[in-house]
Amino acid sequence: MQHYLRENRSCEKTDEPADRIMKTDFIEKLIQGKSEAEVIKAFYNGIVRYAGRKDFVRAEQLRETMMEMVPNAIAEIVKTGEIIENEKTAAMDFEKIKPWASLFNEFTPGEAAAFYYALKTTTAKIHQRIFQQGDCDNRLYFIESGKLKLSCFDKQVKKNVVFANLTKGDICGVETFFTHTTHTTTLTVVEDAKFSYIDKKIYQKLLIDHPALDAKLIRYCETHQKKLNVENGDQLFRREHPRFQTALKGKIQRIDQKGNLSKQISSVTIADISMGGLSCMARNLGVGEAANLHRSQVQVSFSYQKYDIVHETTKVAEVVSVRFLPFGESSIHLRFKTPLEEHRVHEIASNTGVSAYL
Repeated sequence: MQHYLRENRSCEKTDEPADRIMKTDFIEKLIQGKSEAEVIKAFYNGIVRYAGRKDFVRAEQLRETMMEMVPNAIAEIVKTGEIIENEKTAAMDFEKIKPWASLFNEFTPGEAAAFYYALKTTTAKIHQRIFQQGDCDNRLYFIESGKLKLSCFDKQVKKNVVFANLTKGDICGVETFFTHTTHTTTLTVVEDAKFSYIDKKIYQKLLIDHPALDAKLIRYCETHQKKLNVENGDQLFRREHPRFQTALKGKIQRIDQKGNLSKQISSVTIADISMGGLSCMARNLGVGEAANLHRSQVQVSFSYQKYDIVHETTKVAEVVSVRFLPFGESSIHLRFKTPLEEHRVHEIASNTGVSAYL
């Protein structure tokens, strides 16, 4: 066992963080002069001790090291995993999660504990903006106390319009958390508030061990998020220009920093178009490709036929949103750098029965 440790240490880089070196020294003392059975027992007792103290970070780190150094200790590895999970569940503040009890009921005990301990808690003062329309934000918010408002800028009346108020038990940030998009609203504190949130990067790590958690959280968010109340005004007030449904095919090409065009995205169909932009559908778009597209400059080119004449149109646009949909489809939303002429939009919308190239 000492020989194994020496081999591993010989491969270590000299610029490792201090916490990693301290961890190695701790493990060396733990296993020094012991048989394999004694080492397994030492690991087991250490994990149990840390878990009992609610120091779950060290308990899990020690268990990971145990899995690396004595992988044959299957029974102890499984048992310590159960012990950590049970201690985590017992230490959860059930009053804190009560507003979202229906969500946690959908989780397995392991999923519930993992999600609970991935949440971070913070506070915000009155008038503070948590996020702003047009910003990027990768957090999903759970309101614990206080009052907040969701608003968006109405370009027609040139002012912010409040369309939802959030209080204890509400969630927010769903749109940007599950898609590659920017905020279409602004979240502002009305009364001092306390809320928990989970980062997208942390969440993606959770899904490695708990993949079924994703569908459960998405289903809950779809039914519980606050949406635009269309009864209080024009349901399209966040859109500067009316949109028209289309059925055009073609291509989008990303523009790099040097102004060069990348290869086109295949299987693209324009779903609707307006003076200000368009949305289109793509198939089999990779996650990395979607991330590269988001907030990038692109060239969108399409053509339509009126009578016997084919009209070609090319526009430079910004990708404001990329959303993954069921069955391998994705929607891409673009904002034109310069608006399209109104008569051209009406002409395109009335001549979409002919296959063209985007």
